[in-house]
Amino acid sequence: GAAAPTGGAAPAAGASLGIAPGGAQLPQMPLPLAVGAPSGTKDGVLKALTNQVHSLEINVSLTTLWLTEFNARSNATVSELKRKLSQARADVAALQGQVKALEDAVAERAAQHRALRAEMSEMSRQLGVLVETVDRQARVGALSVDRAQAAARRELAAALT
Repeated sequence: GAAAPTGGAAPAAGASLGIAPGGAQLPQMPLPLAVGAPSGTKDGVLKALTNQVHSLEINVSLTTLWLTEFNARSNATVSELKRKLSQARADVAALQGQVKALEDAVAERAAQHRALRAEMSEMSRQLGVLVETVDRQARVGALSVDRAQAAARRELAAALT
């Protein structure tokens, strides 16, 4: 803050905020007052101005210290955030690669599934043809047996007569 216009002590920069770098409370430092000099005398005014300059120098010094510390911590935080962002981007890229591999595997499995379904359909068709063929052969064989039995009966009947 700025010096009080009445010649009183001015709080130090940072002290007026009550916070030091890192969030710690700054001690309240009393600043020298222009006491003992009659007001209006050259020595009194000079002493008051000297005290004000001294207060401002302390404020500037504390502000510079605080800003330096704040800047260092901010740079460290930004560096850490950049490192984490870089790691996150690398993790995302790796996950994207895994997702692509899984998508490719799913597509391959789907193609295999379609091929197996087509093969199973063809095998089912072939089984139907085979069943029809066996049934036809059984009917033909049954007719042949019936014909053979009928022929044998006729021969037996002819032999007996």
